[in-house]
This record gives sequence, structure tokens and C-alpha cells, in this order.
Amino acid sequence: RFRQYGIMNGWSMETQTTLRGKIWSYFTKLQLFLRLLNALNFMAFLYRGKYPTLAHRMLSLHMVYSKISSESRPINYTFVSRRILWEQLSALSLASYKAFQAIGLKTF
Repeated sequence: RFRQYGIMNGWSMETQTTLRGKIWSYFTKLQLFLRLLNALNFMAFLYRGKYPTLAHRMLSLHMVYSKISSESRPINYTFVSRRILWEQLSALSLASYKAFQAIGLKTF
């Protein structure tokens, strides 16, 4: 919302000497930094399967087995979440490949 507000009010066109220009510059740098952190967290999640989002990593939240349940065996949520993520990534890549083929973009 802040980005949309800044664009609509012309903050992106301000020079860096004005307050709005400085705020816009810091905001875009912060946004780039957060995207980089999300990408790194995503790679770490693919490798270890422990924290799916950056918020989970910062707060050290992870799924654990509830001892209240009547199940005799604990479920490994790390494996399950990693498996679901890999299945979704493979489905997305296959759909993207087919979409690029359908519109005629052949780069390889």
C-alpha cells in the first residue's frame, strides 16, 4: 500500500534531497533487502525444510507434534511441508513450460 501511495503521489519522481525522496529511496532499498532475505529463506527452507516463511524463521516458529492427540506415532511435519512445496514447484514449472510453449516462446 505504501508503494502504491508513493507512486500515486509522485514520491518516486522526487529527488533524493527532499524528505519524500529520501523516504522513497530508503523504502525501495528496504523492499529489495526483504526480497533478498525471502529468497535466501526460501533456499534454506528447500534445503532444511524447517521454516517456510521469514516470519517463522525470525520468531523460531515450527510445527511440532501435539501430545494431546491419540495418534501413536508423531508426524514429521518438516518432511510433509517440504514434500508439498516441491510438488507445487514442479507443478508450477510444468505449467509455465507449457504456457511458454503454447504462446510460442522457445528460448532453448
